[in-house]
Order: sequence, then structure tokens, then C-alpha cells
Amino acid sequence: MLYGISQQQLTQKFNSKVKTILLNILLLFLFTSCNFGVHKTVYQSQLSNAFGFKIKNKPLDCGCKLLYVDSYVDRRLTEQIAVEFVCDLLQPTKFIFSYDANGKIISFKKFRSVTDSTYKIALTKNDKIIFHKLDSLSQKWNSDKVRLNLITGFVELEKSTQTAFSPVGFEKRFD
Repeated sequence: MLYGISQQQLTQKFNSKVKTILLNILLLFLFTSCNFGVHKTVYQSQLSNAFGFKIKNKPLDCGCKLLYVDSYVDRRLTEQIAVEFVCDLLQPTKFIFSYDANGKIISFKKFRSVTDSTYKIALTKNDKIIFHKLDSLSQKWNSDKVRLNLITGFVELEKSTQTAFSPVGFEKRFD
């Protein structure tokens, strides 16, 4: 007996502390490896009146990496580009937003990236800046499945096409 505590009580307290520590380590691992769908801003350019963008990360499943870029012109969201790395779930996709007279987003057009001359919308200077930044951010887990430097432009997809999804953050609004 140590300080009025029996060996059995000491063992129970020790086991309880060990279980608590192990549980905390497990929870820490789960929350840092999968993020459970938490959107995190990983890069933000200078948001000038002319052009600016924010790159965000949205985990799709443990291991899959979706980066999406909100692109602004005159501080107004005009486009979003979504690129999934690692799991090869979809091709880089561009969404162009339409607004009503009150400045609310009412619809979007969806475009799939291409690496040949079949594009309907050529890669813009801003797209090139965004893809260059995405390339540098994704180097640690991009296994050359996504070759952003080869993209030449985009072709429009029908809204019903399953090869792309709704813009990230707008899923419920457009379903």
C-alpha cells in the first residue's frame, strides 16, 4: 500500500490513464488524417479588384485530395476549378457562375479539362497562374495522375453528366 492506495487501485488508475491517452492519440490521428470533410484554405492570393483566388482543400475520403479554387474578378466569385488528386476520381473541372440582377449566383456551366485541341474555352492567363500554384501545392501527393501542365482548355458538359459534380460549397443549392 502506497500513500493509503492499494496496488489494485493504483493499477486501475494507471490503466484508466493509459486508455485515455491512447484514445486521445487515436482521435488526434483520425481528425488530422481524414479531416472529416472540413474545408481548409491552403493558399490565398492577393484579392485585388482585377483578379484573385483562394485554394481550399476538402477531403473526400481518407487519402483522397480535392483542391478547389474560388476565382474572383472585381472581388466577385466568377469561377471555381476543382481538381482531385491521388484517387483519380474526376478530371479537373471548371465551373463558371451566372448571376441575377441582385448579384446572387443563379446557375453555373460545367467544363471538363482536355489536353488536346478539342477545347471550346482555351486556358486563360488566370487559369495558368492557378494551375501553376496547384502544381506546387500538390507535389507531395500527386503521383502524376493529374498533369495540370498538359491542360489546353475546357469543353462544356451537360448538367446531367456524371463525370463532374456541383461546385464545392454549392451542392445543396443546385441539386
